[in-house]
Formats: sequence, structure tokens, C-alpha cells
Amino acid sequence: MVFDFVPYQGAGNIRFGTSQEEVEEILGKPNLKRENWLGEMEFIYSPFNIGFGKTNQVCEITFFPEATVSFDGVNIMALPSGRSFLVNRSKEQYLGGGSIVLTDLGVSISHHEDSGNAKTITVFSKGRMDSMIGNYEKLV
Repeated sequence: MVFDFVPYQGAGNIRFGTSQEEVEEILGKPNLKRENWLGEMEFIYSPFNIGFGKTNQVCEITFFPEATVSFDGVNIMALPSGRSFLVNRSKEQYLGGGSIVLTDLGVSISHHEDSGNAKTITVFSKGRMDSMIGNYEKLV
């Protein structure tokens, strides 16, 4: 499955604001349902997770290296420099929480190369990072 992501809209067939029930209709039953560290529901699929905000609607999608994620026609997960491809297109970059957050693209990329999540990419909905971004270091 290829996930083309559009900033602040979604990825593949999943759009931000989609309900849990609608996600299951589109993707089928997840491998696991759990609460994340924010106390929000998260559906675990392979190789991605879907996070639901306080309104129980999709607010973020985290992709692992095995996923096929494209932006502007480029498979960013397949390129060794795929994360750089995103960073080079962003004019609003912040560093914090173990990620580089590209607010103009609605995406964060993991920053800690030695972590198990070193190559994850998370696309998020408008407003998702607003309460945290003030604590991050502005890069650009």
C-alpha cells in the first residue's frame, strides 16, 4: 500500500478527522488497539500506527521504515536521504522531543539515530503540535 501524504490533510485513504469506525472500514481491524502516552487511542497496523486525538478522530499517522510513503511523487522512506528531502523543502523547522518538526509540511521526522524509531515519519493534523512547539528550538 502506498501512502501519498498531503500536508494537514492525511495520507493514502486516511484523512485527518476520520473516525475510528471509518478507519476500520477502510483498513480493516488493526493488529492492536491501545492508549498511547498521551492517553489517546492508537491503532497499530503494520508498518504504521494511527493516532486519534481527544475527539477520537485521526490526528496523526506514524510510518515505520517498511512503509511506502510518498510526498511530491518521491518515496521518502525508500531513499537514504528521504528525510533530508523533507527537511530541504521546509521553511519552518523545530527540534524537540526527539524529532525535527516541519510545521509547514505537517510532518515530524525522528531525530535520534540510535533509537529503535530512528526512521519514523509522523504526519499530523493542523493544530496537533501547537501546544508543544513553543518548547522546541526553532531551526529555520
